[in-house]
Amino acid sequence: MPIASKGFAFLMLRNAAILAPMIGRRPCSGETFSQESLENRVLFSGFEAHVSFQPANVPAPAGYVADSGALYGDQGNGFSYGWNGGKLPAVTRTRHAAKPARNGPDGRYDSFALLNPKGRGSQWQIAVPDGQYTVHLVAGSPIVFPALYRVDVDGSLVLDGRATMKNQWVEATSTLTITNGMLTVTAPQGTIDRLDYIDITAIVTSPVPPAPPSPPVPPSPPAPLSLTWTQVTDSPTPRLEASAVTVGNLLYVFGGYGTDSPNYLATKETDSYDPATDTWARLADMPEGLTHMGAATDG
Repeated sequence: MPIASKGFAFLMLRNAAILAPMIGRRPCSGETFSQESLENRVLFSGFEAHVSFQPANVPAPAGYVADSGALYGDQGNGFSYGWNGGKLPAVTRTRHAAKPARNGPDGRYDSFALLNPKGRGSQWQIAVPDGQYTVHLVAGSPIVFPALYRVDVDGSLVLDGRATMKNQWVEATSTLTITNGMLTVTAPQGTIDRLDYIDITAIVTSPVPPAPPSPPVPPSPPAPLSLTWTQVTDSPTPRLEASAVTVGNLLYVFGGYGTDSPNYLATKETDSYDPATDTWARLADMPEGLTHMGAATDG
């Protein structure tokens, strides 16, 4: 069922609990009240319009708005719809069979508008948001049969059938896409239809949630470090607990306990080793023998 309202009325209802305490009191210091009117609007979570074609003196069925043949325009019920035809309205009628059993299951089936192939009452339109819709149409009368009914919606033949004594009404449902903000109902040439009612329901599809991101691919573990040992030229002087540091491509060794000296005395000796040539070179001695010392490079 359509949810239609004027914007200001909706604002008042929506915020009645908030506005009620403010009515009748003056603004506090620095506080102002203002009332802002909103434009007319139709509020919907999926547009719906259910229209019964009937004379103006017939009550509209529950859940339906009445179309009594008026020209296209704002009908004052939240919808804009109506007929062509210059100054003359389309023809709407109510018919009841002599035998009540032949009447329709409810009032929607016993009232209708004449949909002509040309001229007055040859086009009915309703403003709708662009989108995809399910359109359900019913045509017929409890006292007119046999009769052929054919109805176009937006240029596509939606209803095409023959009413008989056994089945006085023809109905059809179709899915249409509206791209110009207007749904248009017409009759093909050579056909006069008795249009009972129309149901227009937007097809609302839930947005497909985006696929969750793929989990990050864990980095490949580093290749295991492979260490191999190679015998190189021995140090010129056997020593223990010396200090060493590399500068450039050379290894420098300072002091330590000389294992070939009596009582393992600290040595002053300084040597350098070049792995490129596998050779040692004797450097100037330190001022004194040292061991258990730290060595570092600067720069």
